[in-house]
Amino acid sequence: RDLRERVYRAFISRASGSAEQGGDGGGNNGPLIERILTLRQEQAARLGYPHWAAVSLASKMAESEAEVEALLEELRSAAYPAAQQELEELRACAAAAGAAEAADLRPWDVSFWAERLRRQRFDLDSEALRPWFPLPQVLEGLFGLCERLFGVRIAAADGEAPVWHGDVRFFRVHDAGDGRALAAFYLDSRQFGIYATGTGVLTITGILRGGGSGNHLLSMRPDEFRDDGGRFLRYGSSFAMATLLVTITLAWPVAGAFASAKGYEASTEGDLRTVILLLGAAMTVAIIGQYPRARMASSLRFSELSLVDTISGSLKLASTVLLAAAGFGAVALAMPLLLISLFENLWTWPRCGMSRSEKSLKEALTKIPEMRERFWKEAGVPGSNDGMNVALEEAGRVADLLEFAELLCTDALERRESCGGHYREEYQDEGEAKRDDVNFQHVAAWGYNGPNTAPTRHVEPLVFTEVKPAIRSYK
Repeated sequence: RDLRERVYRAFISRASGSAEQGGDGGGNNGPLIERILTLRQEQAARLGYPHWAAVSLASKMAESEAEVEALLEELRSAAYPAAQQELEELRACAAAAGAAEAADLRPWDVSFWAERLRRQRFDLDSEALRPWFPLPQVLEGLFGLCERLFGVRIAAADGEAPVWHGDVRFFRVHDAGDGRALAAFYLDSRQFGIYATGTGVLTITGILRGGGSGNHLLSMRPDEFRDDGGRFLRYGSSFAMATLLVTITLAWPVAGAFASAKGYEASTEGDLRTVILLLGAAMTVAIIGQYPRARMASSLRFSELSLVDTISGSLKLASTVLLAAAGFGAVALAMPLLLISLFENLWTWPRCGMSRSEKSLKEALTKIPEMRERFWKEAGVPGSNDGMNVALEEAGRVADLLEFAELLCTDALERRESCGGHYREEYQDEGEAKRDDVNFQHVAAWGYNGPNTAPTRHVEPLVFTEVKPAIRSYK
Protein backbone atom coordinates (compact mmCIF):
# COMPACT_ATOMS: atom_id res chain seq x y z
CA ARG A 1 0.00 0.00 0.00
CA ASP A 2 2.89 2.38 0.72
CA LEU A 3 4.17 1.83 -2.80
CA ARG A 4 0.72 2.61 -4.24
CA GLU A 5 0.63 5.85 -2.26
CA ARG A 6 4.08 6.91 -3.45
CA VAL A 7 3.23 6.17 -7.08
CA TYR A 8 -0.11 8.00 -6.77
CA ARG A 9 1.41 11.09 -5.16
CA ALA A 10 4.22 11.17 -7.71
CA PHE A 11 1.71 10.97 -10.56
CA ILE A 12 -0.66 13.69 -9.39
CA SER A 13 2.21 16.03 -8.51
CA ARG A 14 4.13 15.64 -11.76
CA ALA A 15 5.56 18.82 -13.27
CA SER A 16 5.21 20.53 -9.90
CA GLY A 17 8.77 20.36 -8.54
CA SER A 18 7.41 18.91 -5.28
CA ALA A 19 9.15 16.54 -2.90
CA GLU A 20 7.59 13.58 -4.70
CA GLN A 21 9.39 14.78 -7.85
CA GLY A 22 12.74 15.16 -6.12
CA GLY A 23 12.14 18.61 -4.68
CA ASP A 24 14.70 20.29 -6.95
CA GLY A 25 12.12 22.43 -8.71
CA GLY A 26 12.98 20.95 -12.09
CA GLY A 27 10.08 20.69 -14.51
CA ASN A 28 7.85 22.83 -12.29
CA ASN A 29 4.96 24.18 -14.35
CA GLY A 30 3.47 26.15 -11.44
CA PRO A 31 4.84 29.57 -12.52
CA LEU A 32 3.72 28.91 -16.10
CA ILE A 33 0.20 28.10 -14.95
CA GLU A 34 0.07 31.26 -12.84
CA ARG A 35 1.28 33.29 -15.83
CA ILE A 36 -1.36 31.71 -18.08
CA LEU A 37 -4.10 32.52 -15.57
CA THR A 38 -2.88 36.11 -15.28
CA LEU A 39 -2.78 36.62 -19.05
CA ARG A 40 -6.20 35.06 -19.50
CA GLN A 41 -7.70 37.39 -16.92
CA GLU A 42 -6.02 40.34 -18.62
CA GLN A 43 -7.36 39.27 -22.00
CA ALA A 44 -10.86 38.83 -20.58
CA ALA A 45 -10.76 42.33 -19.08
CA ARG A 46 -9.64 43.86 -22.39
CA LEU A 47 -12.47 42.11 -24.20
CA GLY A 48 -15.02 43.38 -21.69
CA TYR A 49 -15.60 40.10 -19.84
CA PRO A 50 -15.48 39.72 -16.04
CA HIS A 51 -13.26 36.62 -16.19
CA TRP A 52 -11.93 33.94 -18.53
CA ALA A 53 -14.86 31.60 -17.97
CA ALA A 54 -17.15 34.17 -19.60
CA VAL A 55 -14.80 34.40 -22.62
CA SER A 56 -14.84 30.63 -23.00
CA LEU A 57 -18.63 30.44 -22.72
CA ALA A 58 -19.10 33.06 -25.45
CA SER A 59 -18.58 30.35 -28.09
CA LYS A 60 -20.40 27.53 -26.31
CA MET A 61 -24.01 26.46 -25.80
CA ALA A 62 -24.16 27.45 -22.13
CA GLU A 63 -25.10 31.11 -21.72
CA SER A 64 -23.67 31.68 -18.23
CA GLU A 65 -21.53 30.19 -15.49
CA ALA A 66 -24.70 29.55 -13.53
CA GLU A 67 -25.94 27.18 -16.25
CA VAL A 68 -22.64 25.27 -16.16
CA GLU A 69 -22.74 24.99 -12.37
CA ALA A 70 -26.38 23.88 -12.49
CA LEU A 71 -25.54 21.13 -15.00
CA LEU A 72 -22.58 19.96 -12.92
CA GLU A 73 -24.72 19.88 -9.81
CA GLU A 74 -27.40 17.92 -11.68
CA LEU A 75 -24.79 15.38 -12.77
CA ARG A 76 -23.31 15.21 -9.27
CA SER A 77 -26.72 14.63 -7.67
CA ALA A 78 -27.52 11.87 -10.15
CA ALA A 79 -24.12 10.16 -9.92
CA TYR A 80 -23.46 10.47 -6.17
CA PRO A 81 -25.70 7.58 -4.98
CA ALA A 82 -24.19 5.23 -7.57
CA ALA A 83 -20.67 6.31 -6.59
CA GLN A 84 -21.42 5.66 -2.93
CA GLN A 85 -22.75 2.20 -3.80
CA GLU A 86 -19.65 1.38 -5.83
CA LEU A 87 -17.40 2.58 -3.00
CA GLU A 88 -19.21 0.27 -0.58
CA GLU A 89 -18.64 -2.62 -2.99
CA LEU A 90 -14.92 -1.81 -3.09
CA ARG A 91 -14.78 -1.74 0.71
CA ALA A 92 -16.51 -5.12 0.85
CA CYS A 93 -14.03 -6.54 -1.66
CA ALA A 94 -11.08 -5.23 0.36
CA ALA A 95 -12.56 -6.55 3.61
CA ALA A 96 -13.09 -9.99 2.08
CA ALA A 97 -9.41 -10.03 1.15
CA GLY A 98 -8.46 -9.08 4.71
CA ALA A 99 -7.00 -5.68 3.75
CA ALA A 100 -6.35 -3.33 6.66
CA GLU A 101 -7.47 -0.31 4.64
CA ALA A 102 -10.94 -1.74 3.94
CA ALA A 103 -12.67 0.63 6.38
CA ASP A 104 -10.83 3.70 5.08
CA LEU A 105 -10.08 3.49 1.36
CA ARG A 106 -7.86 6.33 0.16
CA PRO A 107 -7.56 7.64 -3.42
CA TRP A 108 -4.51 5.45 -4.08
CA ASP A 109 -6.49 2.37 -3.00
CA VAL A 110 -9.52 2.85 -5.25
CA SER A 111 -8.00 1.90 -8.62
CA PHE A 112 -6.23 -1.13 -7.09
CA TRP A 113 -9.37 -2.61 -5.54
CA ALA A 114 -11.50 -1.66 -8.55
CA GLU A 115 -9.23 -3.80 -10.73
CA ARG A 116 -9.42 -6.65 -8.17
CA LEU A 117 -13.23 -6.48 -8.13
CA ARG A 118 -13.37 -6.39 -11.94
CA ARG A 119 -11.32 -9.59 -12.14
CA GLN A 120 -13.47 -11.35 -9.54
CA ARG A 121 -16.83 -10.31 -10.92
CA PHE A 122 -16.26 -10.33 -14.67
CA ASP A 123 -13.10 -12.40 -15.04
CA LEU A 124 -11.71 -9.37 -16.88
CA ASP A 125 -8.06 -8.28 -16.75
CA SER A 126 -7.41 -5.01 -18.58
CA GLU A 127 -3.67 -5.72 -18.81
CA ALA A 128 -4.38 -9.09 -20.43
CA LEU A 129 -6.62 -7.35 -22.99
CA ARG A 130 -4.00 -4.78 -24.00
CA PRO A 131 -2.12 -7.01 -26.51
CA TRP A 132 -5.39 -7.62 -28.37
CA PHE A 133 -5.85 -3.91 -29.11
CA PRO A 134 -2.75 -2.62 -30.93
CA LEU A 135 -2.82 1.02 -32.03
CA PRO A 136 -3.33 0.39 -35.79
CA GLN A 137 -6.34 -1.81 -35.06
CA VAL A 138 -7.81 0.74 -32.63
CA LEU A 139 -7.35 3.57 -35.15
CA GLU A 140 -8.96 1.51 -37.89
CA GLY A 141 -12.01 0.90 -35.72
CA LEU A 142 -12.19 4.51 -34.53
CA PHE A 143 -11.86 5.99 -38.01
CA GLY A 144 -14.38 3.49 -39.38
CA LEU A 145 -16.90 4.54 -36.76
CA CYS A 146 -16.36 8.24 -37.57
CA GLU A 147 -16.73 7.56 -41.29
CA ARG A 148 -20.06 5.79 -40.78
CA LEU A 149 -21.41 8.39 -38.35
CA PHE A 150 -20.41 11.56 -40.21
CA GLY A 151 -20.21 10.51 -43.86
CA VAL A 152 -16.50 11.28 -44.22
CA ARG A 153 -13.38 9.48 -45.39
CA ILE A 154 -10.20 9.64 -43.27
CA ALA A 155 -6.98 8.97 -45.16
CA ALA A 156 -3.36 8.91 -44.01
CA ALA A 157 -1.31 11.75 -45.50
CA ASP A 158 2.09 11.14 -43.93
CA GLY A 159 4.81 13.19 -45.56
CA GLU A 160 2.44 15.92 -46.78
CA ALA A 161 3.01 18.15 -43.74
CA PRO A 162 5.99 18.80 -41.43
CA VAL A 163 6.00 16.93 -38.10
CA TRP A 164 7.87 17.47 -34.84
CA HIS A 165 8.70 13.77 -34.36
CA GLY A 166 9.07 10.79 -36.63
CA ASP A 167 6.22 8.92 -34.93
CA VAL A 168 3.69 11.72 -35.48
CA ARG A 169 1.04 10.88 -38.10
CA PHE A 170 -0.82 13.28 -40.39
CA PHE A 171 -4.35 12.58 -41.69
CA ARG A 172 -6.78 14.30 -44.02
CA VAL A 173 -10.59 14.21 -43.83
CA HIS A 174 -12.67 14.26 -47.04
CA ASP A 175 -16.37 14.26 -47.77
CA ALA A 176 -17.41 10.70 -48.59
CA GLY A 177 -19.77 11.94 -51.30
CA ASP A 178 -17.91 14.47 -53.44
CA GLY A 179 -14.41 13.96 -52.03
CA ARG A 180 -13.87 17.62 -51.10
CA ALA A 181 -11.40 18.39 -48.31
CA LEU A 182 -12.97 19.06 -44.91
CA ALA A 183 -10.19 18.98 -42.34
CA ALA A 184 -6.74 17.72 -41.44
CA PHE A 185 -5.16 16.71 -38.16
CA TYR A 186 -2.00 15.40 -36.52
CA LEU A 187 -1.94 12.32 -34.29
CA ASP A 188 0.84 11.98 -31.71
CA SER A 189 0.39 8.61 -29.99
CA ARG A 190 3.71 8.44 -28.13
CA GLN A 191 3.85 7.69 -24.42
CA PHE A 192 4.91 10.97 -22.88
CA GLY A 193 7.30 11.40 -19.99
CA ILE A 194 6.28 12.45 -16.50
CA TYR A 195 6.83 16.16 -17.20
CA ALA A 196 4.82 16.23 -20.41
CA THR A 197 1.08 16.47 -20.93
CA GLY A 198 0.13 13.48 -18.83
CA THR A 199 -1.93 11.97 -21.64
CA GLY A 200 -1.10 9.20 -24.04
CA VAL A 201 -2.51 10.79 -27.18
CA LEU A 202 -2.14 14.40 -28.29
CA THR A 203 -4.18 15.46 -31.33
CA ILE A 204 -3.84 18.84 -33.03
CA THR A 205 -6.74 19.61 -35.33
CA GLY A 206 -7.02 22.28 -38.04
CA ILE A 207 -10.50 22.76 -39.49
CA LEU A 208 -10.75 23.97 -43.07
CA ARG A 209 -13.16 26.90 -43.13
CA GLY A 210 -14.91 28.55 -46.05
CA GLY A 211 -16.12 27.06 -49.30
CA GLY A 212 -14.76 25.93 -52.63
CA SER A 213 -11.26 24.97 -53.62
CA GLY A 214 -9.74 27.87 -51.70
CA ASN A 215 -9.81 25.87 -48.48
CA HIS A 216 -6.60 24.67 -46.93
CA LEU A 217 -5.22 23.86 -43.53
CA LEU A 218 -3.91 27.03 -41.93
CA SER A 219 -0.30 26.43 -40.98
CA MET A 220 0.98 26.42 -37.41
CA ARG A 221 4.61 26.78 -38.52
CA PRO A 222 6.34 29.32 -40.80
CA ASP A 223 7.58 26.55 -43.10
CA GLU A 224 4.00 25.73 -44.01
CA PHE A 225 3.74 29.10 -45.75
CA ARG A 226 6.23 27.85 -48.31
CA ASP A 227 4.27 24.64 -48.89
CA ASP A 228 0.91 26.39 -49.28
CA GLY A 229 2.24 29.62 -50.76
CA GLY A 230 1.41 28.68 -54.35
CA ARG A 231 -2.18 27.85 -53.47
CA PHE A 232 -2.44 31.02 -51.40
CA LEU A 233 -1.19 33.17 -54.28
CA ARG A 234 -3.38 31.40 -56.84
CA TYR A 235 -6.65 31.69 -54.94
CA GLY A 236 -5.78 35.05 -53.39
CA SER A 237 -5.05 36.52 -56.82
CA SER A 238 -8.41 35.38 -58.18
CA PHE A 239 -10.23 37.11 -55.35
CA ALA A 240 -8.01 40.17 -55.76
CA MET A 241 -8.96 40.47 -59.42
CA ALA A 242 -12.63 39.99 -58.54
CA THR A 243 -12.28 42.79 -56.00
CA LEU A 244 -10.73 45.08 -58.58
CA LEU A 245 -13.53 44.34 -61.07
CA VAL A 246 -16.18 45.04 -58.44
CA THR A 247 -14.43 48.30 -57.58
CA ILE A 248 -14.35 49.36 -61.24
CA THR A 249 -18.04 48.50 -61.55
CA LEU A 250 -18.79 50.63 -58.51
CA ALA A 251 -16.52 53.52 -59.46
CA TRP A 252 -18.47 54.95 -62.38
CA PRO A 253 -22.07 55.01 -61.07
CA VAL A 254 -21.07 55.92 -57.50
CA ALA A 255 -18.69 58.69 -58.55
CA GLY A 256 -21.19 59.98 -61.09
CA ALA A 257 -24.07 60.02 -58.62
CA PHE A 258 -21.99 61.68 -55.93
CA ALA A 259 -20.61 64.31 -58.30
CA SER A 260 -24.09 65.05 -59.64
CA ALA A 261 -25.48 65.37 -56.14
CA LYS A 262 -22.74 67.81 -55.16
CA GLY A 263 -22.75 69.69 -58.46
CA TYR A 264 -19.11 68.90 -59.19
CA GLU A 265 -17.57 69.54 -62.58
CA ALA A 266 -16.56 66.74 -64.94
CA SER A 267 -12.89 66.99 -63.97
CA THR A 268 -13.71 66.52 -60.29
CA GLU A 269 -15.92 63.55 -61.15
CA GLY A 270 -12.96 62.00 -62.95
CA ASP A 271 -10.78 62.57 -59.91
CA LEU A 272 -13.32 60.75 -57.73
CA ARG A 273 -13.28 57.77 -60.06
CA THR A 274 -9.49 57.75 -60.00
CA VAL A 275 -9.49 57.68 -56.19
CA ILE A 276 -11.95 54.76 -56.14
CA LEU A 277 -9.84 52.86 -58.66
CA LEU A 278 -6.74 53.47 -56.54
CA LEU A 279 -8.56 52.10 -53.50
CA GLY A 280 -9.48 49.01 -55.49
CA ALA A 281 -5.88 48.60 -56.58
CA ALA A 282 -4.77 48.98 -52.95
CA MET A 283 -7.12 46.20 -51.86
CA THR A 284 -5.81 44.05 -54.70
CA VAL A 285 -2.22 44.63 -53.58
CA ALA A 286 -3.26 43.90 -50.00
CA ILE A 287 -4.42 40.40 -50.92
CA ILE A 288 -1.52 39.50 -53.20
CA GLY A 289 0.87 41.11 -50.71
CA GLN A 290 -0.04 38.53 -48.09
CA TYR A 291 1.94 35.91 -50.05
CA PRO A 292 5.41 37.52 -49.99
CA ARG A 293 4.76 38.65 -46.43
CA ALA A 294 4.10 35.02 -45.48
CA ARG A 295 7.24 33.93 -47.31
CA MET A 296 9.29 36.52 -45.42
CA ALA A 297 7.81 35.58 -42.04
CA SER A 298 10.18 32.63 -41.62
CA SER A 299 13.34 34.50 -42.66
CA LEU A 300 13.06 38.16 -41.59
CA ARG A 301 14.09 39.45 -38.21
CA PHE A 302 11.38 40.87 -35.97
CA SER A 303 12.32 44.51 -36.67
CA GLU A 304 12.24 43.95 -40.43
CA LEU A 305 8.94 42.14 -40.22
CA SER A 306 7.50 44.97 -38.13
CA LEU A 307 8.52 47.41 -40.87
CA VAL A 308 6.71 45.30 -43.45
CA ASP A 309 3.63 45.20 -41.23
CA THR A 310 3.77 48.97 -40.73
CA ILE A 311 3.93 49.64 -44.47
CA SER A 312 0.95 47.37 -45.13
CA GLY A 313 -1.02 48.52 -42.09
CA SER A 314 -3.31 50.83 -44.03
CA LEU A 315 -4.42 47.87 -46.19
CA LYS A 316 -5.10 45.45 -43.34
CA LEU A 317 -8.83 46.14 -42.99
CA ALA A 318 -9.55 45.55 -46.66
CA SER A 319 -7.37 42.45 -46.82
CA THR A 320 -8.95 41.01 -43.67
CA VAL A 321 -12.47 41.33 -45.06
CA LEU A 322 -11.50 39.93 -48.45
CA LEU A 323 -9.44 37.09 -47.02
CA ALA A 324 -12.47 36.16 -44.95
CA ALA A 325 -14.39 35.87 -48.19
CA ALA A 326 -11.69 33.59 -49.58
CA GLY A 327 -11.99 31.19 -46.68
CA PHE A 328 -8.74 32.27 -45.00
CA GLY A 329 -10.39 34.41 -42.34
CA ALA A 330 -12.68 33.45 -39.50
CA VAL A 331 -15.94 34.65 -41.05
CA ALA A 332 -16.50 32.26 -43.95
CA LEU A 333 -18.76 34.60 -45.93
CA ALA A 334 -18.68 35.63 -49.59
CA MET A 335 -18.11 39.32 -48.88
CA PRO A 336 -17.81 40.42 -52.53
CA LEU A 337 -21.17 38.81 -53.28
CA LEU A 338 -22.69 40.64 -50.32
CA LEU A 339 -21.27 43.96 -51.55
CA ILE A 340 -22.56 43.30 -55.05
CA SER A 341 -25.99 42.49 -53.62
CA LEU A 342 -25.96 45.73 -51.63
CA PHE A 343 -24.87 47.60 -54.74
CA GLU A 344 -27.67 46.12 -56.85
CA ASN A 345 -30.37 46.77 -54.26
CA LEU A 346 -29.31 50.13 -52.82
CA TRP A 347 -26.71 52.06 -54.76
CA THR A 348 -27.68 52.05 -58.44
CA TRP A 349 -28.67 55.37 -59.95
CA PRO A 350 -32.48 55.32 -59.32
CA ARG A 351 -31.81 54.73 -55.62
CA CYS A 352 -29.15 57.31 -54.83
CA GLY A 353 -28.22 60.94 -55.33
CA MET A 354 -30.95 63.60 -55.47
CA SER A 355 -33.44 61.28 -57.22
CA ARG A 356 -34.98 58.24 -55.59
CA SER A 357 -37.59 55.74 -56.64
CA GLU A 358 -40.19 54.91 -54.01
CA LYS A 359 -40.61 51.43 -55.49
CA SER A 360 -36.90 50.64 -55.38
CA LEU A 361 -36.51 51.94 -51.82
CA LYS A 362 -39.38 49.78 -50.60
CA GLU A 363 -37.89 46.84 -52.48
CA ALA A 364 -34.56 47.43 -50.74
CA LEU A 365 -36.28 47.51 -47.33
CA THR A 366 -37.74 44.06 -48.02
CA LYS A 367 -34.44 42.62 -49.24
CA ILE A 368 -32.17 43.89 -46.46
CA PRO A 369 -33.79 41.64 -43.80
CA GLU A 370 -33.38 38.71 -46.21
CA MET A 371 -29.70 39.59 -46.63
CA ARG A 372 -29.29 39.85 -42.86
CA GLU A 373 -30.88 36.43 -42.39
CA ARG A 374 -28.64 34.92 -45.06
CA PHE A 375 -25.57 36.54 -43.52
CA TRP A 376 -26.14 35.09 -40.07
CA LYS A 377 -26.77 31.66 -41.56
CA GLU A 378 -23.58 31.69 -43.65
CA ALA A 379 -21.23 33.41 -41.21
CA GLY A 380 -19.12 30.89 -39.30
CA VAL A 381 -17.56 31.77 -35.95
CA PRO A 382 -14.86 29.36 -34.75
CA GLY A 383 -14.51 28.21 -31.19
CA SER A 384 -10.87 29.14 -30.65
CA ASN A 385 -10.23 32.16 -28.47
CA ASP A 386 -8.36 34.64 -30.68
CA GLY A 387 -10.08 33.53 -33.88
CA MET A 388 -13.47 33.79 -32.25
CA ASN A 389 -12.85 37.38 -31.13
CA VAL A 390 -11.70 38.46 -34.60
CA ALA A 391 -14.65 36.67 -36.21
CA LEU A 392 -17.17 38.31 -33.90
CA GLU A 393 -15.66 41.72 -34.64
CA GLU A 394 -15.81 41.15 -38.41
CA ALA A 395 -19.35 39.82 -38.24
CA GLY A 396 -20.37 42.82 -36.13
CA ARG A 397 -19.04 45.21 -38.76
CA VAL A 398 -21.11 43.58 -41.50
CA ALA A 399 -24.18 43.50 -39.25
CA ASP A 400 -23.72 47.22 -38.51
CA LEU A 401 -23.46 47.90 -42.25
CA LEU A 402 -26.78 46.17 -42.89
CA GLU A 403 -28.47 48.04 -40.03
CA PHE A 404 -27.12 51.36 -41.32
CA ALA A 405 -28.22 50.59 -44.90
CA GLU A 406 -31.73 49.83 -43.66
CA LEU A 407 -31.86 53.11 -41.74
CA LEU A 408 -30.64 55.07 -44.76
CA CYS A 409 -33.36 53.56 -46.96
CA THR A 410 -36.01 54.33 -44.35
CA ASP A 411 -34.70 57.89 -44.14
CA ALA A 412 -34.71 58.31 -47.92
CA LEU A 413 -38.25 56.94 -48.12
CA GLU A 414 -39.67 59.31 -45.48
CA ARG A 415 -37.46 62.39 -45.80
CA ARG A 416 -38.93 65.52 -47.36
CA GLU A 417 -36.15 68.07 -46.91
CA SER A 418 -32.83 68.37 -48.70
CA CYS A 419 -29.45 68.83 -47.08
CA GLY A 420 -30.05 72.57 -47.28
CA GLY A 421 -33.30 72.31 -45.37
CA HIS A 422 -35.72 72.82 -48.29
CA TYR A 423 -38.82 70.63 -48.41
CA ARG A 424 -38.93 68.61 -51.61
CA GLU A 425 -41.21 66.39 -53.62
CA GLU A 426 -39.25 63.15 -53.82
CA TYR A 427 -39.41 59.90 -55.82
CA GLN A 428 -38.87 61.20 -59.33
CA ASP A 429 -37.21 58.54 -61.46
CA GLU A 430 -34.87 61.11 -62.97
CA GLY A 431 -33.84 64.72 -62.51
CA GLU A 432 -33.57 66.84 -59.38
CA ALA A 433 -36.42 66.80 -56.87
CA LYS A 434 -38.73 69.84 -56.80
CA ARG A 435 -38.21 72.37 -54.03
CA ASP A 436 -41.02 73.53 -51.76
CA ASP A 437 -40.07 76.96 -50.42
CA VAL A 438 -43.38 77.37 -48.56
CA ASN A 439 -42.28 74.76 -46.04
CA PHE A 440 -38.78 76.20 -46.04
CA GLN A 441 -36.19 75.20 -43.45
CA HIS A 442 -37.16 72.15 -41.48
CA VAL A 443 -34.74 69.51 -40.23
CA ALA A 444 -35.34 65.83 -39.43
CA ALA A 445 -33.38 63.22 -37.50
CA TRP A 446 -33.81 59.52 -36.79
CA GLY A 447 -33.60 57.77 -33.44
CA TYR A 448 -32.37 54.16 -33.57
CA ASN A 449 -34.56 51.87 -31.45
CA GLY A 450 -32.69 48.61 -31.91
CA PRO A 451 -32.95 45.71 -34.38
CA ASN A 452 -36.34 44.65 -35.74
CA THR A 453 -37.83 47.91 -34.46
CA ALA A 454 -38.81 50.90 -36.59
CA PRO A 455 -36.72 54.02 -35.88
CA THR A 456 -38.33 57.18 -34.51
CA ARG A 457 -38.40 60.24 -36.78
CA HIS A 458 -38.09 63.71 -35.24
CA VAL A 459 -38.98 66.80 -37.32
CA GLU A 460 -38.44 70.37 -36.10
CA PRO A 461 -38.61 73.79 -37.83
CA LEU A 462 -35.48 75.93 -37.97
CA VAL A 463 -35.65 79.58 -36.83
CA PHE A 464 -33.07 82.08 -38.12
CA THR A 465 -32.41 85.45 -36.53
CA GLU A 466 -30.20 86.69 -39.38
CA VAL A 467 -30.39 85.96 -43.11
CA LYS A 468 -27.68 87.06 -45.55
CA PRO A 469 -28.48 86.52 -49.26
CA ALA A 470 -25.64 85.09 -51.30
CA ILE A 471 -24.99 83.42 -54.63
CA ARG A 472 -24.69 79.66 -54.17
CA SER A 473 -21.57 78.13 -55.66
CA TYR A 474 -19.88 74.73 -55.39
CA LYS A 475 -16.49 76.01 -56.51
